[in-house]
Amino acid sequence: MTALKKLEFSEEEIINMWKVAASVLHCGNIKFDPNGADACTISSKAKTSVKNFAELIGVNEASLSKTLVQREITLRGETVRS
Repeated sequence: MTALKKLEFSEEEIINMWKVAASVLHCGNIKFDPNGADACTISSKAKTSVKNFAELIGVNEASLSKTLVQREITLRGETVRS
């Protein structure tokens, strides 16, 4: 903190740096459980990390959870989710 203040970062910039660092750490704590051949679910132990990660990056938790376990491909105007 002392070094950041000596480099004249504002309080807001410092808080944002800590948020980025924390969000990366929470993202790294998210574990997945296999659910079939090509599918997975977010581990029940990782729900807190998903909640914290979503809050730190400012997105909806349910949308983030869905995005982490599904992919969406659009070909020739048709969207396929898996």
